[in-house]
Amino acid sequence: MRKNLKRLAIGISTGIGVFILDQFTKFLAMKNLTYGVPFEILGPYFRLTLVFNPYGVWGLPITKIIPYEPVAIIAIILILFFIVKENFMLYNIFYGFILGGALGNLTDRFKMKAVIDFIEIGISEKLHWPIFNIADTFISIGIAGLIIFSILKKEK
Repeated sequence: MRKNLKRLAIGISTGIGVFILDQFTKFLAMKNLTYGVPFEILGPYFRLTLVFNPYGVWGLPITKIIPYEPVAIIAIILILFFIVKENFMLYNIFYGFILGGALGNLTDRFKMKAVIDFIEIGISEKLHWPIFNIADTFISIGIAGLIIFSILKKEK
């Protein structure tokens, strides 16, 4: 029982940290950026551009078919379950990354009916990755970490 509580505490505290960081950076973006106007940091390679994404991943209109909110709530519940059941502590940190990111984007959707995105990365003036946020970053790191360490674990 104590191990379960420790695992849960690590996963949830990681998730809370990610959530706070995500919401704070979105607050700063909303306060300091003008909607749709890029603020260049490294020319076209890295800039901050405030946008609101009412859709799903990369602005794809998936949410017209499947509402994002119920899916996110189910995912959050599953992540909490995985955190309690997982013995490998690093996985709980990765689950915490995903949990915090999911909570951050879900909070935006409940407050604004859209997700606040502001990080824009490109390789030229016209070729850019879709604009994203800190929550998206941690969700991606968490998923990548789970995949990479699952593969490495199987090889041993």
